[in-house]
Amino acid sequence: MPGQRARFHHELRMLCRSGFHFVVGAGVRHFQIVKPVAFTAVAFIEGILLLPLGEETKSKPCLPEAARSPHTNVRAAALNHFE
Repeated sequence: MPGQRARFHHELRMLCRSGFHFVVGAGVRHFQIVKPVAFTAVAFIEGILLLPLGEETKSKPCLPEAARSPHTNVRAAALNHFE
């Protein structure tokens, strides 16, 4: 059963992806212009190029130490951490 569920989700993702491509293609054909698609591609490439400048968080905990204690309110500790 789990394999069938994963297969179904894969097929659903493929259907959504092809639907998205169809909508983009229909929009380009209707408006006879490719600039919005090109601007999106440029923004995507800029984002990829900025990735090395981001902060590495792989070894850092998601929440502060106080939030991981079973005796504290996790939501309050997280909110206090970001103030």
